[in-house]
Amino acid sequence: MISRGGRDGDAFADRDIRGDCPSMGAGGPCRAAYGARRNLRRVESQRTDAGRERSGAEGSRESEGVCVFPSNAPDDTFAIGRMLGEALRPGDVVALTGDLGAGKTLFCKGIGEALGILPERIASPTYTMITEHEGRVRLVHADVYRLDSVREAEEIGLHEILAGSDAVCVVEWAEKVAEILPTNCIRVTLSISGEDRRSVAVSAPDRPELLDLQARYQRFHPGG
Repeated sequence: MISRGGRDGDAFADRDIRGDCPSMGAGGPCRAAYGARRNLRRVESQRTDAGRERSGAEGSRESEGVCVFPSNAPDDTFAIGRMLGEALRPGDVVALTGDLGAGKTLFCKGIGEALGILPERIASPTYTMITEHEGRVRLVHADVYRLDSVREAEEIGLHEILAGSDAVCVVEWAEKVAEILPTNCIRVTLSISGEDRRSVAVSAPDRPELLDLQARYQRFHPGG
């Protein structure tokens, strides 16, 4: 059913080698060996620090085209959705996956607010599977949890909406209709890591500009 209008993540042990070698006297090879080892420790430490700096600069990017955002509370999940929504364009399809209670609808509310739609207008529908919301950019919200097959999705016209809409389309439980999702869709996976903690992975290989969201998020959530 389609509704328009919205409802409701030491190379050397620390040994004491400072003494003199019995056979060489004071200042012999042991002292030279100690200096060499000390220099090697310094190099290894510099390499470790450089690696940490690179890791921090890359944020939580696990692979090309993927960013992972930590969410420590529902407000964080909403904010990540809103931040993504601000970067979306008409025709974009966002495929949401995650266990029941992971926060998919909350994430969609964040996207909706960025598009000029009141969050309370977006809800997990009981009977309506596709809801359209008018805003700065029109939003099509599809929740296919109750569909049993891709054929059912095609019967309600979801494949046509995903293929040629001028709206932003967000699909919850997208794995159930994977066969009809556009190959260039933006994939978002929400994983439960605690009572209120979530991990939000955004994959957008065809939209490298979306990876800038990681830096923006870290500016407002420096603690991660």
